Amino acid sequence: MQKSLIILSLLATASFSEAPVVAQTYQFRHHLYSVYGQNEAPSEENGPLIATTSIPDGVVNQTYEAQIEAAAGDSPELTFSSGNKPAWMSLHPVTGNVTELSGIPIAPGTSSFSVTVTDGANKFDSKPFIITVKYRPCDEAVSVGDLCEDSLIYIGTHSFSGPSYRYFMMKEDLGPMPFYIASDPSHWAGLEAALGPDAYFGDSDGFGVQAGILGFTNVNPSVTTPSAATACAEANVQGYDDWYAPSHSIIKKILPLGQAALEGEPYNYVPDPAQYWTTHTFGSSGSSISMLNVTSASSPGLMVAGSAQNPRYVRCVRRDPA
Repeated sequence: MQKSLIILSLLATASFSEAPVVAQTYQFRHHLYSVYGQNEAPSEENGPLIATTSIPDGVVNQTYEAQIEAAAGDSPELTFSSGNKPAWMSLHPVTGNVTELSGIPIAPGTSSFSVTVTDGANKFDSKPFIITVKYRPCDEAVSVGDLCEDSLIYIGTHSFSGPSYRYFMMKEDLGPMPFYIASDPSHWAGLEAALGPDAYFGDSDGFGVQAGILGFTNVNPSVTTPSAATACAEANVQGYDDWYAPSHSIIKKILPLGQAALEGEPYNYVPDPAQYWTTHTFGSSGSSISMLNVTSASSPGLMVAGSAQNPRYVRCVRRDPA
């Protein structure tokens, strides 16, 4: 409260009196009351502010980590939250003003969500974010079972009596269907000769066998299709048209993963008694083709002789130079 003194000097003059004119000074005391700070609104408290503007993309089945940073206002106590983040994502505090988004995304796609930071005075800031989850590029796949950007399953880098290749498998089954159909049984002897030694238990990936089958079919129009061999050759999956039916040798490369793994993601093999074609002939007759009990708990990878004209599944593969 403040007081001020106002002094007024008044000069009075009168013409009806003989008394001399005397200048008089009169003092008026006036009190001024100030309520400064009571009638004005107090200054606004500064709230927190999220400084992070974007977050990186994620990779399917790979650990994801990204940090969100905020600047505190007048209250240093910060709490982060998100009510609409992806289900696989969790928030974990790193420091007082930094939280981490982490988890393992299991499917590709784009999600929009927001993160909110709140201080001790209930002041808050909220910011939207977008995360895109992709499969890793196929040329970066490193572990057997990696699902890469084209929805292909990486099944390893191998050399089968020749150069090394990176092998990929379809995620879906084809079939059930015959391995090969011949309207004239006499064609089997010619087919066996066309396939050559790769059709037996030699160390091959099946690529040459399918080429032999297709070549034989072209010169023998009485051979009917579709079949497992031609279905793989004619498949166009995820933009690739160089699929072929796999050999026994290359399928055996993934069998050590075990039944549970092969029946689950990403392989999803149909459990036994389902069987899958390979390109190896069985015995001395080209009309008997080997199959695999791929997920058999008792005999994984068991070679089973069967007529090439019986319907079975096939899981096509393709390869790139390593």
